[in-house]
Amino acid sequence: MAMSPQFRARAEGIAVQELGDEVVVLDLHTSCYVLLNTTGAALWPALAEPSTIADLASVLTSRFDVDDARAATAATAFVDQLLDLGLVHRCDT
Repeated sequence: MAMSPQFRARAEGIAVQELGDEVVVLDLHTSCYVLLNTTGAALWPALAEPSTIADLASVLTSRFDVDDARAATAATAFVDQLLDLGLVHRCDT
């Protein structure tokens, strides 16, 4: 059985600041920042350790009134955006 891919936030060159229900992530290498909304702010801490899409979807279903399918779709879109920005990497173990 194939393992689900795991993702983790980049550990170096990132500054993070909480702003109420949102989080700002600054890439110190590119000076670009991303403002994470409430949903992204809930997911960001989970990416401190290797997490699968299912792990992230579980965070969403436990914190918000959302079903499993919608949570998985949102978690996938979130990870895809952060991968494109280089803020998260795939870390299959």
